[in-house]
Amino acid sequence: MNKRKNIYFYILIIIAFLVSIIIRLPNLNRPLSKHHEYNLAHILVCYESWEANGGAAKFNYSPINFYNKKGDSIYKEDYRYKNGYYHYLSYPPGQFVLPYIISQITGIQHSVLSMQIFNLIINILVVFQFFLLLGKMFKEDKLKQTLITILFIFTPAVMWYFGNSYVHESFVLLFVLIFFNCSINILFLNKYNKQNVLLLVCSVSLGIYTDWLMLVLPTASIIYCFIMKSIANNKYIFINIFTIAATLLFIYLQFGSYFGYNNYLYLIKQTFLYRGGVNKEWAYILFFIKRIFLYFAISFFPVIVVLVYFLIKYKDHFILYNLNDRSKFILYFFIPIFFYFVLLHGFSIEHDYSVLKFTFFLFFIGYLLTPAGLLAYPKIIVGLYFLFSVAIYYYINRPGLKNYKGDYYDREFKLGNFIKKNVTDVQTIFMNLDAYNQLAVSYYAKRIIIPVTDTIHIVDLHKYHDPVFIMDSFGIFKKVSLK
Repeated sequence: MNKRKNIYFYILIIIAFLVSIIIRLPNLNRPLSKHHEYNLAHILVCYESWEANGGAAKFNYSPINFYNKKGDSIYKEDYRYKNGYYHYLSYPPGQFVLPYIISQITGIQHSVLSMQIFNLIINILVVFQFFLLLGKMFKEDKLKQTLITILFIFTPAVMWYFGNSYVHESFVLLFVLIFFNCSINILFLNKYNKQNVLLLVCSVSLGIYTDWLMLVLPTASIIYCFIMKSIANNKYIFINIFTIAATLLFIYLQFGSYFGYNNYLYLIKQTFLYRGGVNKEWAYILFFIKRIFLYFAISFFPVIVVLVYFLIKYKDHFILYNLNDRSKFILYFFIPIFFYFVLLHGFSIEHDYSVLKFTFFLFFIGYLLTPAGLLAYPKIIVGLYFLFSVAIYYYINRPGLKNYKGDYYDREFKLGNFIKKNVTDVQTIFMNLDAYNQLAVSYYAKRIIIPVTDTIHIVDLHKYHDPVFIMDSFGIFKKVSLK
């Protein structure tokens, strides 16, 4: 009977997820433009660049942006360039490599729609892992667990970044949740078996290969085991240490054999200095705080409003002081995640999706604030949550022909087609791309475009065989020779 009831809860979650897809349908498979479709364009440009230049193995699966056209041959004295190819090294390559390998195995051609479908599959896997984690962390209440999961599904940030956008910060959350679930199984539920060990190893290794965040979490779990000796599990600690070491060695060998081992260490150092470091200027600190508050407000406004409501109305039910060991273990990870977030402030301040890693904790707090018997809660609050979530989602990522700034969604597509038809392979392309999604234009043009404010800012023009400048006058494009 209990198993049958559990199936009903899963069915409710699946129905909610399908409704969320219906909400997102207007934003799927449209021409790449703004709102973080830069990241998706980046993935697709990388795939086409690999295939145009001899395959991904030639570059040891290092992400590149280069279409192998004579006019695109641009050599720069920059640590991210090798043999004229620009390599993207801000984080590990899992976001690029793993979907590419899947497409190679399945024979599915990579495209805007196929990548967005892949993103939706990751979305539903994250949802089920989140549902399972709630059941492990708190006293079992399937109805409450299901409603919190459904609220999670309709969070604006979740619908954005698991929909038409594809970012490594959302992809890695699947590995984070699997790691949390497996850690609880092994440390607290005495389920040390082949399945949990395999999932633990996969989540840590693939997680690190996707984002450095997953280097922090297993390390923090080892520290937790040493502090809380009552749950210490030597096998768990060894598996984490071994997997971390093996994955880092694999990444080092993969890129070191291509860039040179000392050069790769230098690349990692420069990337860290660019993304993080120490900045003690008060103006910057205040600006950082202001931006992060804005990111949370945009991504989680309905969640925050409901949390404030619950805190006021149900403060007597707040059970933080009476948490079980499993809940304490998961909530502990807020500390290393926050430290990582602040340490890489250069990345966090530039990307609003950097706050995605805090999504789970907001809902954990919501779970703690709410008593059992959710059917007795004011339905208007739940209704307003969905209303505001969908409204914010559509305001930022609205359907129709134009985005919220009034720009046409297909302008990158039209510009790319203009370049493809009117610029020869030997011509080097310059353009002011401040108003455009640069990599989306590259994807449709099948060319690399060098962004400049105007022709005056082009340095060493004589180095280029046949440079041209693309002018844009209210959507009317013109090619101007710079010979």
